[in-house]
Amino acid sequence: MPQPKAPPGCRNRNDSSVAPTVTLAARRTRLIQRHHLDGSAPDATSAIHSVLGMHSSDPTTPHLGVLARMAASQPAVISERGFDPLDEALHFSRDLWRLHAMRRTLFIITTDDGPTVHGAASMNIAAQERRRLHRWLADSQDPRIPADIVADVSRRTIEKLATDGPMSSQQLSQSVPELAQRITVGSGKWKAEQSLASRLLLVMALEGGITRTEPLGSWRSSQYRWASIDHWFSDPPTRASPSRTAEDNDDVAAAQGRARLVARYLESCGPATKADIAWWTGWSATKVTNALTAIEAAAVTLADTGDIAFVTADDDIIAGADDDHVGNSNSGTAVTFLPSLDSTPMSYRDRSWYLGEHQAALFDRNGNIGPTIWVNGRIIGGWAQSDDGVVVTHLLDKVDATAQRLIAQRADELTSGLNGGVVVPRFRTPLERHLAAGKQ
Repeated sequence: MPQPKAPPGCRNRNDSSVAPTVTLAARRTRLIQRHHLDGSAPDATSAIHSVLGMHSSDPTTPHLGVLARMAASQPAVISERGFDPLDEALHFSRDLWRLHAMRRTLFIITTDDGPTVHGAASMNIAAQERRRLHRWLADSQDPRIPADIVADVSRRTIEKLATDGPMSSQQLSQSVPELAQRITVGSGKWKAEQSLASRLLLVMALEGGITRTEPLGSWRSSQYRWASIDHWFSDPPTRASPSRTAEDNDDVAAAQGRARLVARYLESCGPATKADIAWWTGWSATKVTNALTAIEAAAVTLADTGDIAFVTADDDIIAGADDDHVGNSNSGTAVTFLPSLDSTPMSYRDRSWYLGEHQAALFDRNGNIGPTIWVNGRIIGGWAQSDDGVVVTHLLDKVDATAQRLIAQRADELTSGLNGGVVVPRFRTPLERHLAAGKQ
């Protein structure tokens, strides 16, 4: 059977006309090693960097996701502030940045990756949101809300945060009263009234002027204090200019930013297909193809599907250097409990190679994944907590005795670490609901 050729614009280090084959076992092994699914991450920043960005729409996801990836070196202990290594990296050493990025999803990323993610993903969303806000203000019939209010209120908000430090939206609205004014957003049956703060602070954060800091309340809270980004970080990450509009999204700088983001995505998640990249970024097929061409991505063939996928041009897999060591400690079996919305299963459009036939049990109707159990780079079951805080499991695939022992051990460790606290995922899935209700 003839080997598929590399698509135009991409290359293979050894032979520009042939795409080498990557086995299913190699893909799963790479996922374990690159995403620390064996618990080998040395610190929280490394755990976040390994997946490029950790989903934070559910505030508990990053804490449990980092905990799982550091299981070999850190006890599974959750305090009132969450998993301490993540809390330290977010709020003390400040090596991490929480911002909306790909597909308008809230992520935690490293400050090293910040400029790439912000310029390639956040700024286009910011331009769209700012245009919508200006349109809503221009359509307002309330003479107390002039359409040019945005620039002045933004400036005074940043000045207040620079002088007084992190503040909640409510505190900011007391100091900058215009933020408390009600505006009409949306149209038709989706029309609603919200405070100006709820929309403007989102735009300012997307543009990189302000950032979310400590939560209001415990680690389960999704309400945050705001800070001036230039005062929160001792070495503020470089941000794209907020003057760029959505129409500028095809300029040279934007194209270069997309290329850098795709390169980082492939370093973390490659091999990945064009469909995977388009889904993860939310971009058109043309933009994905142009980015792959710009970085001279190398094409490979996925042995299990025959599809063409891509890796960076210097990826070891092009030279045939498949990794074959996996496992927790000396067991040879890599077992981990990932939380709902974890970035590993949410980084690909085609999930069949690690999900199998378990879509219906483990995802909700909107495509959000629930808590999962992984063995050697594939999902074999799910987990949840009962009302008394005990972690309960259900296996959807058969595993050997060693894996069963490690699964029971991880469940006990997580039960102990959560210390009686019960985490209810924000987006609940059929198997998680079933287990939480005490059904097996």
